[in-house]
Amino acid sequence: GPKDGHGTVNMKDAMAQSCNCYFSTVGEMIGYEDILMTARKLGYGEATLKDFPEETAGNVPENEETGVWDTSNISIGQGQLLATPIQVCQMTAVIANGGYLVKPRLVMGETLLKENVASNENTKLIEEYLKAVIDEGTGMSRWNTRVYGKTGTAEAGSGGAAENVCWFTGYCRQNEKNYVITVMTEGGESATSDALPIFKRITDFLAVL
Repeated sequence: GPKDGHGTVNMKDAMAQSCNCYFSTVGEMIGYEDILMTARKLGYGEATLKDFPEETAGNVPENEETGVWDTSNISIGQGQLLATPIQVCQMTAVIANGGYLVKPRLVMGETLLKENVASNENTKLIEEYLKAVIDEGTGMSRWNTRVYGKTGTAEAGSGGAAENVCWFTGYCRQNEKNYVITVMTEGGESATSDALPIFKRITDFLAVL
């Protein structure tokens, strides 16, 4: 955050400003067991695509493999947690879909299988927080359609050197459809400068459909 920090913030402000300290503190109040349970419920730690053996499952550690010392990292998606772009996209779609997890697919025309994994009340609340990211936080830009999203920057090692993995995940609604988009760029500076412009190009295209 800025030199003097973000000051006193609520969850909406913390989401808008991407305040790690806030979510680390809340994570310690909740406990790592419930965080890991929710991660699994949202599809992390398992492959998402049917009949696609090349896809990795990422990693959600077992409870006995972690502890209170990992809670801060787990709360902000770091540490032992490993996620793929399609898993992040699937989670974002849960919010766009009002709490239903829909398995992604590679071809059109298959029957959609959906499972209710979050309440509509909670997903609408998170949607308001994602709107704040766009309107007043790290996702501010000149948008051509109503979008909801979240920036994220993870630290990863490559050849012994640390590098940033920059994320932007979100969605827009056009013609009564939800379009969920997740962008990941490796070796960038920040999500705002590297991943967000790609997300914006896609939503700008969708805005004129």
